[in-house]
Amino acid sequence: MSTESEPKELAAIDAITKKIIGCAIDVHWQLGPGLLEQTYETAMCVELVGAGVPFVRQAAFLVVYKGSQIGEHRADLIVENAVIVELKSVERYDPVCVLSASVASSF
Repeated sequence: MSTESEPKELAAIDAITKKIIGCAIDVHWQLGPGLLEQTYETAMCVELVGAGVPFVRQAAFLVVYKGSQIGEHRADLIVENAVIVELKSVERYDPVCVLSASVASSF
């Protein structure tokens, strides 16, 4: 069941993700490959602050499965209280990276 506000919400999320991608591209261009995830995370925070984009770093939230609390997840970044960003640093591209991103985006 859709609501009238869904197109506006999707447009807002799209605008946020464009900002995030722009910041990530800047980080990649400046630092290049081969560093640790924490380094890229810190650089992303610098970019987001510079872009005036609000975020929370290393935000923890409970994982609930069928009504039972089964653990805790710590997101690298939650941007504008709407988009979870999980940063990955890999030596080479592997399809499992896409799967990992897809799972993270389903939250």
